[in-house]
Amino acid sequence: MRITFILQIADYTGGNRVVASHAAELARRGHRVVVVSRPVARVKLAKQLKRWVKGEPWRQPANLGSHLDGIDVEHRRLDTSRRVVDGDVPDADVVVATWWETAEWVADLSPSKGAKVYFLQGLESTIDGQPVERVEATWRLPMHKITVARWLVDVARERFSDPNASLVPNSVDAAQFAGPERGKQPVPTAGFINSGLSPNKGCDIVLAALREAKRQLPALRGVCFGFKPPPAERPLPPWVDVHVGPDQDQIPGLYGRCDAFLHGSRVEGFLAAGHAAAITG
Repeated sequence: MRITFILQIADYTGGNRVVASHAAELARRGHRVVVVSRPVARVKLAKQLKRWVKGEPWRQPANLGSHLDGIDVEHRRLDTSRRVVDGDVPDADVVVATWWETAEWVADLSPSKGAKVYFLQGLESTIDGQPVERVEATWRLPMHKITVARWLVDVARERFSDPNASLVPNSVDAAQFAGPERGKQPVPTAGFINSGLSPNKGCDIVLAALREAKRQLPALRGVCFGFKPPPAERPLPPWVDVHVGPDQDQIPGLYGRCDAFLHGSRVEGFLAAGHAAAITG
């Protein structure tokens, strides 16, 4: 089959890792897979000036790589940050939207681009700053829904009257995340993912919990990683070991340094007890 995935932006976020994993596995099975994405949008001059007045550095975001790098899948990144249209997308058997905005784009593509599928990793109307009515309208588009969690299947059925949504749970790469048995760390250590200023990811909850634990267990250390450095507005304590943009083969070792790994998400599309156990075990 010929399968096209449409990404809003290709980067190192967890949702994009899931898409990249599916794309790579489909390609490994002999399907012709293409991923189309748009570049990181440039910051408008007025916004840059406001940042400069506040003493923030003058910079433009860059395309620093993504989970698509190094896998055997064709990645077509647009020249400008704009809507994906027919001319950007190869003719295919299936075309997959991966975010509410890409669902709007896919809905307008010609039939020759493939049967339209909507891959849902969360209820994006719960994310701060997203247009609730537009997001929820995409759930009503005439596309087959594929979700990563049972609760999203229930949302499709109960809230949007779609009884046909499919469930394809996320998994853990047992080869990459295999590790030797271990006891407690010589120094008690808790890990977490640096998710910047996104309120839904609950980094503030994790830090509050760690600071409280530190008061009761002064030897406690922290380990965190993420594809961006911690924001200046929320500096991390000096007893947290920060890793920015670690290679994928380093991440199992970072998990392995921890006695516990904390997730503070207020809203999360897929995280469940089984997954949490798998990545921290």
